[in-house]
Amino acid sequence: MPDEKRPYRMKKRAELEEATRRRITESAVALHGTVGPARTSVSALAEHAGVRRSTVYRHFPDEASLFAACTAHWMQANPVPDIGGWAGIADPDERLRAALAALYPYYRRTAGMMENLIRDEPVSELVQKHFAAYRGYIDSCAGDAAAWAHLTRPGARARARRDRPRARLRHVALADPRRGPGRRAGRRARDPAGHVPLMPARLVTIPISHYCEKARWALDRAGIAYREERHVQIVHRVASRRAGGGGTVPVLVAPEGVFAQSADILAYADRHTEPAARLYPEQPGLHAEVVALERDFDADLGPEGRRWMYFHLLSRRDLGTAYNCSGVPAWERRAFPVMLGAMSGYIRHLFAIGPATGAQAGAAVERTFDAIAARLEDGRRYLCGDAFTAADLAFAALAAPVIVPPEYGTALPAPDELPAEMAAGVRAFRAHPAGAFASRLFREER
Repeated sequence: MPDEKRPYRMKKRAELEEATRRRITESAVALHGTVGPARTSVSALAEHAGVRRSTVYRHFPDEASLFAACTAHWMQANPVPDIGGWAGIADPDERLRAALAALYPYYRRTAGMMENLIRDEPVSELVQKHFAAYRGYIDSCAGDAAAWAHLTRPGARARARRDRPRARLRHVALADPRRGPGRRAGRRARDPAGHVPLMPARLVTIPISHYCEKARWALDRAGIAYREERHVQIVHRVASRRAGGGGTVPVLVAPEGVFAQSADILAYADRHTEPAARLYPEQPGLHAEVVALERDFDADLGPEGRRWMYFHLLSRRDLGTAYNCSGVPAWERRAFPVMLGAMSGYIRHLFAIGPATGAQAGAAVERTFDAIAARLEDGRRYLCGDAFTAADLAFAALAAPVIVPPEYGTALPAPDELPAEMAAGVRAFRAHPAGAFASRLFREER
């Protein structure tokens, strides 16, 4: 009888050992994805897996064996896109679009783990060793030089607009993971080959913020890969500071540094834009004019449009929950109704919103609109020169609170959903020549 039970016991013990090994591996993957390999200690791993340190060492006698198991487990769950899925497509445009469609979901899904691995690569030989294969994959993605060659040729603005998806893929596929995101300006890390970074930048935002829309628009237009991290008001201050900003949004955490003002983000995006589609003209006089207008819009139109919007919407809890929380973490969405009272008081104090704000802010916006309408009276299509510039983008984005464009980078309520007084104001601003100009820019350029 004892001999008959021995195979069963051995099989059961083997199953338990395998389950323990798998639990340790999964715990290591989880910790690598949250704190990174360099900060994952054996003690933390044992605690996470619910085993003793000696059990970890029994299954994985050294860090190399543990890292190999983690890599295999993670790669099985997150296989890289198959290059064969687009390599056989003859048409270059279609091939690039197919590659883009395959690569971007992969980057979104693996962004947290990849950021930690990139950060730890300079201090971990194991990360360096395993990233060698990944860099080979990236080189394979970029191997068809003919597919990329025509991307750098200057051309008409219409073609530059049409080719934005191709520019996005070039930004991603010609990347190298040696430079990690989140480096501050002045402390730039570059690999010996000077390659463009792989990981998408991180943009910290409030979803409905028009300054954040200004940044999104510029990054989208430049074809720069980024991951948007959305937060509700008040929470955004903590997120901004953690990202390296000063408590306001947008904040862009890019491989080259941290950019904490929308104007700085536009300038950053422009450095990654093809010459034919640049937002800042090269001609000194025209460049100065564009920068001056953008600065004026940032200082006047942006704050007054925001005050006008908050004056009308702070009392509408339903609209705040439906539109203000789009894409924010689940806990922020759940806490929003509870936070709304304190949040409203904070916003009223911060932006000096009182009984007369609606009329005062509306009048200030109208003065800016009148000045823009006067500028457009000569029939010009853009504010400066004969091309779309940062001045146009800034004006349209910062006019958004009063024209509520359907092309906005996140969902906004339709006029019929708004309070009656605000809805009437939106329709009036849309009908204004400057409002119609901003609406056209959203339709044609956004």
